[in-house]
Amino acid sequence: MPQSLPAKKVLDAVRNAPGTRVKVAVSDIDGVLRGKYLHKDKFFSAVDGGFGFCDVVFGWDMNDQCYDNTTLTACRFFSATSSCKRMAARCRIRSVRDSS
Repeated sequence: MPQSLPAKKVLDAVRNAPGTRVKVAVSDIDGVLRGKYLHKDKFFSAVDGGFGFCDVVFGWDMNDQCYDNTTLTACRFFSATSSCKRMAARCRIRSVRDSS
């Protein structure tokens, strides 16, 4: 369950945690968290400036099948022969899940 913590406490915990990666996630249109790992340096950079996240996650259903209504989903940007577009994402630092 996400906790609301002061940003400084979250950033200090990440800085002092073992390992070199932080998992970040966005919620797709079905409410499924779609995540990726960022190196800690990239994470701290993303806290201030955001980061890119593939927009195809907004065109998948919970079974990883693309929605076929391309006027309403991000899949209009994606095909088997092209790469997906990046959407700007921002870190919501005060919402955190502890993986330990």
